[in-house]
Amino acid sequence: GINAEYGVPSLMMLDGRQPASSAWRTELPLRARRTVPGLLKKQYGGDKLESVSSFCLHNGGFIAFSNTSSRKKEFVIMDLDLKVVKKFQQPDLFWDISWTDEHLLCGSSRGVVYYYRLSNISKIDAKQAPTQKFYHENLEHVQYTPQPRKMPSNSRVYGVYINPKETSQFLTLENLNFHMWDFNKSEPFLSRKVSNSPNFAAEWSPYCSNEFLIGGLTGSLKLLDTRVYGGNMMVWKQNNAHRGSIRDISWSPLVPYWIASAGEDSSINVWDLRYGAAPMVMLEDHQNSVNKVSWSPYNAEVLISGGSDREFKIWGLNVYPHYLLASISDFSSSVVGVDFSPRLHQCIGVSNKGEITSVTFQREFMEPMVRTRFKDSKEEKDIELSIYMRDFETAADKIAEVSSKSMAGSRVKNLFKLVEMFDPLPEMSNSWKQAPPPNQDPLDVFDRELELFSYRIPSFFDMSSVSLPKAPAREKIRVLKMNGELLSSAEKKDYSFFLEQQGTILETLKKDVNNLQLGVVIKIIQIFLSYDYIKALDIGMNMLVFYRNQGDTEGFTSISHMLLYPTIFCKHAAEDSHPLNESEQFLSVFKDRERITQEVLFMKKFFTLLFSGKDIEQLCETHTKTILSTTATLIYVNILLQKQQYDTFFFYTSNIQKQIKGTPFYTVIDDLMKVYAFERLQSLIQSCLLIESKRSAATPNPNKYFDPIKITVNILQNGRGLPQYLLDYLSKNLRSSS
Repeated sequence: GINAEYGVPSLMMLDGRQPASSAWRTELPLRARRTVPGLLKKQYGGDKLESVSSFCLHNGGFIAFSNTSSRKKEFVIMDLDLKVVKKFQQPDLFWDISWTDEHLLCGSSRGVVYYYRLSNISKIDAKQAPTQKFYHENLEHVQYTPQPRKMPSNSRVYGVYINPKETSQFLTLENLNFHMWDFNKSEPFLSRKVSNSPNFAAEWSPYCSNEFLIGGLTGSLKLLDTRVYGGNMMVWKQNNAHRGSIRDISWSPLVPYWIASAGEDSSINVWDLRYGAAPMVMLEDHQNSVNKVSWSPYNAEVLISGGSDREFKIWGLNVYPHYLLASISDFSSSVVGVDFSPRLHQCIGVSNKGEITSVTFQREFMEPMVRTRFKDSKEEKDIELSIYMRDFETAADKIAEVSSKSMAGSRVKNLFKLVEMFDPLPEMSNSWKQAPPPNQDPLDVFDRELELFSYRIPSFFDMSSVSLPKAPAREKIRVLKMNGELLSSAEKKDYSFFLEQQGTILETLKKDVNNLQLGVVIKIIQIFLSYDYIKALDIGMNMLVFYRNQGDTEGFTSISHMLLYPTIFCKHAAEDSHPLNESEQFLSVFKDRERITQEVLFMKKFFTLLFSGKDIEQLCETHTKTILSTTATLIYVNILLQKQQYDTFFFYTSNIQKQIKGTPFYTVIDDLMKVYAFERLQSLIQSCLLIESKRSAATPNPNKYFDPIKITVNILQNGRGLPQYLLDYLSKNLRSSS
């Protein structure tokens, strides 16, 4: 049927199913014939060829043509700017060519495969002789004899294909058979009949050296595995994959189980090899036979095709509902070759009349294909597009620039999301046989995976094929990525992760404390404080040294505030209070970085002794400064009370009170002195006097008086500044006890 709104063939699948919901896909207006100047950069071959019978792209950046006319048979090599580099005479008409590394194969019309070993292109001469010839003996005496309802046999080699995973081997197609060869042997080491009708197209798996696809006149699509002995080696088959012959096959270089087939029925079918019922997508805009189809090596959802309707088309599987991005109508005859070049986003199309067009996708052309996650932020959206264009160098430079300007609020999370996009997705199996998600509709699975593979970098993307960020930007990306991982783990409260990463974290801060966002560092310390206070003090101590040595006041104050919180100077009870909002005494003390560093070290020793059940008094007595932590202070003064060292207690607490007037802890200490300590001291003195009053005057026990009297005398002699109520009471009782 015809879709009336868009004027394109219906998207119903061959088995009658409708496509899965595609709400995430980008919608482009109507036919998407986006040929606005600037969206696609076009370049035309200056040296027009006369008649092209075959074409291929070399993985080293050259284009090869078999230029065959009634006047001459010429092999032409061009560079990616479509300038002729070399030419040499062909011994025959070449129907198909394959060129990888130094191996050039040419399948002729007379059953011969010509092999040229081109180790140095500059040394090719006009009469270049083949290095070797491979003969199909069964084709030597084949006569072209027309027969009713049957395509007659002929001596043509329909296809030659170098194995990309084992470049010493190649595959040839002729009539009903395929043959596998080794460059070092003159005869095929494997030959099979695979059909009752001629086979026109094959494609090696880019993932496995033993698997290849094959298709031909019957419209059936087959996957063969040479490891299967006996029979026809077929491990997957789709009968009637097209309503007519299959003209070309392409195996996705980015997704192991996606393939595309081009047919005489004007359609391109996209298949998931894990399922066999129907194609996942049908691309139907050609008006005649589709001769060639090729997947992009850069974006999993992009394909190109060329057909007998003289059209060169660009497709995007994530562009709903028509999938067509552009039609290039620069040809006066059938397009017989299309392929992506090693140059980023460049593809080449050639007609059988020798017209050559190079097309390079521009940012404006690709932008509508990106399902952006940053609609409200132009800078982040621009970085996202650069990553989608695989322009990692530009993206990294922009991320470094943005992060240097602002790393606050939502921008931090946006940048973390962007740096994640630099990494390919987790490695997946390179086998098409991997099990699909169970009990799910194939179209739903395909749609979800398409969304993922079209936004993120597939795991099989060749990072060496693009320009990577320079060292400074690369380091910035690494640091941002680390920030993102740490923040994510902090939100999950993944303590074990931080235990494993503590060395890396400290080493990163040692190089530059600005490598990690202060907010991230604070969250890391919070995690350690929740699980292991001693470990938190140990790591925090190291961090403080780095911040102190590098002169970062904000970081130093924030971390020390967290490690020592609550301090005796805090005027806010809220745990998340900012240190800059604290009292003047607090800010004054925390400016003394050496003292704060020593205080954290003291805290580590204090709690280590405390948790191990050892005596902390000596440590506290040798600590020349006031203990800043309220927790440690309360523990210490309570131990003094338990041991009835009231003189030391009152000296220490009175000294604290002088420093913390106006803070909440002043009231805590005052209540402790008046209500608890003073009452216990009174009780101690009264109990001693009561016991002694009952004893005979002739048998006094002066040892019973010793502790209270010693405390009283010590306080009265050295207690300048102590509370007056304490001094008055002790003076009175000292006279009574005398």
